[in-house]
Amino acid sequence: MTETYFQNDLKEKNIPFSDEFNISEFLVDAVTIGEWSLQKLPSDELSIQNGIMVTRSTRYPLMIDP
Repeated sequence: MTETYFQNDLKEKNIPFSDEFNISEFLVDAVTIGEWSLQKLPSDELSIQNGIMVTRSTRYPLMIDP
């Protein structure tokens, strides 16, 4: 999503950006991910993104686990 929507726009406007940008690393630090891991949250990217949505949302997110 970042590549499709944001990187192309940044290139067009000549705004410098990092190619290694990771939204999860931007929104949450390693200490918080470690705390989630201690609480048995898996450390894969999807679980971290779900944790970010739950902790950063202003409303209760609707998350359905298939």
